[in-house]
Order: sequence, then structure tokens, then C-alpha cells
Amino acid sequence: MNTSPSIQPLTSGRLLARNTVWNLFGQLVPMAVGLIAVPPLVHALGVDRFGVLSLAWIVIGYFSLLDLGIGRALTKLVADKLGTGEDHSIPPLAWTALLFMLLLGSLGGVVISAMLPWLVHGVLKVPAALQAETLHGFYLLAVSIPVVTVTSGLRGILEAQQRFRILNLIRIPMSIFAFAGPLLALPFSHSLVPVIAILLFGRVVGLLAHLIACLHAMPLLRHNFVVRRSILGPVVRLGGWMTVSNVISPFMVYLDRFLIGVFLSVGAVAYYTAPFDVVTRLLVIPGAVAGVLFPAFAASLTRDPDRVTLLLSRGVKSVFLATFPVILMIIVLAPEGLRIWLGPTFAQNGGSVLRWLAIGVFLNCLAQLPFALIQSAGRPDITAKLHLLELPIYLVAVCVLTKRLGIEGTAIAWTARVTLDAVLLFLMAHYLLSRKWKLLAKLGTATAATMLLMYLGAVPDRLAPKLEFLGLGLLAFGFAAWFLILDASERALLLGIAEEASRRARSAYGAFSIFSLIAKLYSMKEKDSDKIVDLALTNPIIRAIQVPAELRQFAAIIAERQPKTVMEIGTCHGGSLFVLCRLSHPDATVISVDLPGGPFGGGYSRFRMPILKAFPANGQRLHLVRDDSHKLETRDKVVELLGDRSLDLLFIDADHTYEGSRSDFELYSPLVKSGGLIAFHDIARNQPSSEYGVLRLWNEIKDQYRHSEIIGNPDQVGFGIGLLYV
Repeated sequence: MNTSPSIQPLTSGRLLARNTVWNLFGQLVPMAVGLIAVPPLVHALGVDRFGVLSLAWIVIGYFSLLDLGIGRALTKLVADKLGTGEDHSIPPLAWTALLFMLLLGSLGGVVISAMLPWLVHGVLKVPAALQAETLHGFYLLAVSIPVVTVTSGLRGILEAQQRFRILNLIRIPMSIFAFAGPLLALPFSHSLVPVIAILLFGRVVGLLAHLIACLHAMPLLRHNFVVRRSILGPVVRLGGWMTVSNVISPFMVYLDRFLIGVFLSVGAVAYYTAPFDVVTRLLVIPGAVAGVLFPAFAASLTRDPDRVTLLLSRGVKSVFLATFPVILMIIVLAPEGLRIWLGPTFAQNGGSVLRWLAIGVFLNCLAQLPFALIQSAGRPDITAKLHLLELPIYLVAVCVLTKRLGIEGTAIAWTARVTLDAVLLFLMAHYLLSRKWKLLAKLGTATAATMLLMYLGAVPDRLAPKLEFLGLGLLAFGFAAWFLILDASERALLLGIAEEASRRARSAYGAFSIFSLIAKLYSMKEKDSDKIVDLALTNPIIRAIQVPAELRQFAAIIAERQPKTVMEIGTCHGGSLFVLCRLSHPDATVISVDLPGGPFGGGYSRFRMPILKAFPANGQRLHLVRDDSHKLETRDKVVELLGDRSLDLLFIDADHTYEGSRSDFELYSPLVKSGGLIAFHDIARNQPSSEYGVLRLWNEIKDQYRHSEIIGNPDQVGFGIGLLYV
């Protein structure tokens, strides 16, 4: 039996949404820490030393380029293997790539070490008094190169498995330490050497954290250390083309500033750079989305191309809806915003620049998704060739327009370049997806409508009309987004995510009520099914994700049958488990199986276990099995807990895919005794998304048993309980 996750759980809408939030959080927190940490660092180190430290931060970031794109290639190739169920072939791929990255990093460290005296004494304008400590500090940076490259590979393996939660739980402390770590050295020394040594220490700790996370997430890596030279060629070819894009793209980003300094003045660079740096911060949004979708695309392309089209569509819609309101506000209020932030001179010189750049950033945000799709399809050569094609065109355009129109011409050239880039990327993605014209037509229409709205937003010149237009424009956009851009399943998904987020926020806000809830549960002697169900539905900590009328009817059946052996697969918050415990026989044995981090909301954390352990009444026994229900080892645990008994009641409410629910049914239904009851959740005919497959299984098996259905409303989306009488 294959124990690796199936494609659909790896590309589940809720999982991808949750991972996107983690990615976004992982990028925004370090930015906030940087805002706090930089001023005291500048004050303590001085401008010159802080300038060298800034170079150290940049160099550490760009050392990842020395992996020749193999980290990104590893994400794509491991995701391919997971998507096709070839888990056994991942260890040779992973260890071969990691060893090669270690060799590359070590070679890069030696080469750069040899160049450092020339760089420090000849190229960089480092003050003479700082040259010695700068040189020693940069030698430490050279030592960190293999650490950075290998970490990039380990991160790629975790990304392929959609382990973005653990990745960001590592990234956030590492990024915070990169800013806060140097502050720790200041009480003892203001030299750059201990400061950079602390950065190196943080990188080594980060490497170990990534390695431990990889070995935990993929146990096969622990016992199968294999290196194969034949694997290296495809990995290097794939990574090499990715490196071309990774080098050219940043070059085109910074080329315009250099040319402004050449053709205009250094002051003009400031008027251009300030709005550019502000508006490009929005790129963290598509970066978070594309980072999550890249391995999902790679896992789905060979076996489920229609799923890829759906993911691309949802990714583009997410970025579109998240960025456009901000872009519209920037375009409408560009002069006023710059005047408040940097003064009237910047508002006068940079207002139109900011508007042009905002348009370009919006299109560039959308283009991140087809870029990720093309690279995940194993065609990074396409993106690299497009960038090579764009480079000379952009160089000519930016030179001509900067000379004629100043920094506004530079902004126009940059926006024209990213517009061309977006069009070409979407056309290439459209080609890879077998010409899905519908997606391209809808995107083109929506983009044209928003461009018109942006143009109209730049027309008013007084604040009052601007605010009126902005209010009406955002209202119209919100209405169009909800009813025209999003389809019914996406609206249901967003409502579900919003409800889940709201529940989590309320739970966090009311954390103090956990102890009172536990005390209430231990002292509760209530046997009335309605009151028990009320608590399960209304308490934010254990709230059951059920239709109230359906749960009440199901609870009445449980109370009537008084089962002595009960098993629930998929416990989530615990509300339904509480009902099962309190309405079963006073001597009942209840078993809960739930997968930590499960894609359908499963996996109660250890802090919740004391609450769950308060569910059984006196005389009952509750066993919490935190494991994958699809594994034979888990079934063996359940059999051991049951002993010589069979199940009176089996409630299946975990993996909602067809494959997952069928696996649970086939593994555990034989444990149900004759006269027992098997219940399924989410059998309503209108499912929240295509990944839900419980209804399909239900329709296949229900006629083999005496059965009944508990569905509150035939037109409802999701929910519904199906009962099989064994």
C-alpha cells in the first residue's frame, strides 16, 4: 500500500490557501522586524559599517544563485515523483542533488575567497580603517556559501511536499535572527567580524533545522542514502535554465536605476527608486501564492492537467483580487501619498512615475503564476529565452524613453516590458495547457476592465472627487469580483476559509475559556441529546462543523442505539467526538483517528488533547490515535485497541477525496459488527469543490446496504450524513 499523499490532498484548495497565508506571513514578519532593528544598528555601527553589513545581507541572499537553480529544480522533480507515486526514487534524486550543491557551494566559496582581497581593497570603496575587519567578515561569508546552497536544496524538498508551515516556522526565526542577531553582538563589540559570525551561526542552525525537517517529513531519506551520477544531468539542465531567468530578471530590475544615473542625475534616481520600492512590495503576494502553487503544478501536470488549469485560474483570481484594490488606491492617491510620506518635491517628481509603476506591478503580479506553471512543467528554457528576448528590447526602450521623458519615460519602459512579459507568459502557459481559451478570454476581459478603471482613477485632480471615485470604484469591483469573477465553488471555499479564520480568531481571543471548558466537561452530567449537541455546535473551541439539524438527528440515533464500541475517523475540533462520547453507552470504548496537519482540517494539536480527554463520561474509555488512517499500521493499532470486539458505530469524516474515503471504508468497515452502523459525512449532492469525492463513493456502495440519508436542504453546498445499516 502506498503511504504517500495522493495528488488531491497535496493540491487541496484549503491546504494551498493555508500554505499561502503561511508564506505571506513568513515574508511580512521579517520585513516588520527589519523596520525595528535597522535604526539601532545604524546608530551603533555607523553608516560605513552598516553599509558593509547591508552588503553582507545581500550577498547571503544572492549566494543561493550559486546552486545553479538546482534547489528549484529539486522542488519540481520531487513533486513529480510524489504526483506519480514514485516515492522510492526520491532519495537517490535528493541525495545526489544535495551532494552536488554542497560541492558547488564549496567551490564557489573557494573562488570568492580568492577574489575577496581584490574586491575589498580595489572594487568596493571601503574606508581604509574598515578594510581589515571587512575582509575577515567576508571570509566568513565565503564559508557560508555551501551552507546557503545546501539549505536551498533542503527547502526545495520540503516545498515539494507542501510543508510550508514548517518552512516558515524555520524561515521566520532565521530572518528575525538575521536582523536581531547583530544586535546581540553590539554590547561586546562594534566590529563587523562578530556580527557576521553571528549571521553565519544563524545560517548553520537554519541548515540543521531544514535537514531535521526533511528527515522527519520523508523518513525514506534516513535509510536510503544513494548517489547516482546519471541523475545529475537532468537536474543540472533544468536548474541551469532556471538560473538564467534568476540572473537576468534582477538585472533588468536594477538596470533602469543605473541608466537614470547615467542619462539624468543621481537625484532623479531617488525620485524613481522611492516609488518603485514601495509599489514592488506588493510582489510578496504573488510570490507567496506562486511559491505554494509551483510544487502543486508539478505534482498534477502529468496525471491531472485539468486540475492544473483550475489551480492556475484560482491562483490568478487570488492575486487579482488581493492586489487590484491596493493598486487602484495607489493610482488614485499617488501624489497625496508621496506628499505625506516624502514631501511635496517627491510628489511633484514621482507621482506619475508611481502610477505607471503601479500598473506594471499589477501585471507583473499576475505574470508570476504562469511563470511558476511553465517552470513547474520542466520548461524553464521558455522563461529564460523570453527574458533573453526582452533584454535588448527593454535596453533600447529604457534608453530612448529616459532621454526623452525623464524618469516617467523609465517607468513607461519598465511597465511596457513587464506587460510584454505577462502577455508572453500567459500565451506560453495557454499553449502548455492545450489552449484553454476560456481562461485567457476571461482574464483578458477582466484586465481590460481594470485598466479602464485605473485610467479613470488618474483623471480627478482634487481630493474629494478622488475619494468619491475610489469608494464607488472599490464597491463596483467588490460586487463584480464576488458575482462575476468567482464561481459558486470558489465563493463557498472563501466563505469556508473566512469562517475557519473567524473561528480561529475567536478561539485565540477566548483562549482563557479553555480551562473553564475542561472543568465544565469533567463536571457535566447532562444526558439530554439536544443540550449536548448545543454545546458541540456553539462552543468555539470544540465547535462541530455540521449542519445543526443534521447533527441533532444523528445524535438522536446514537442516543437510541447506545453503541459500546465507537470509532471516528477525522475529529478536527472535536465537536462530533464529544457527541459520540456523551450519547454512547456509559461503558463505551471510543477511538478517534486523526492525521496531524491533514488537508481537510484534521490533526488536533497536542494542546487540544486535554480537552478531548475530558469528553468521555465516567466509565467510558477514549483512545486518541494521531496518525494516518490510510496506513495499515494505524488499522493494526485500532484492532489492538478493540481486542476481540467489533465496532458498533464507525463515523468516517476525514479525507474527503474519493480515494481517501474509499480507503477508510475498505480498511475499517470489516471491523463493524452485523447490526452495526457506518456513517459518512459530506454526501450532499452539491459539493464545495471537485476534490470532494465522498458523494461518489456513497452512490457506489449505498444500495448494497439498508441505508438512510440525513440532509437538511437538498440544495445546500456540502454536509449531509449517510447511514449504512450493516
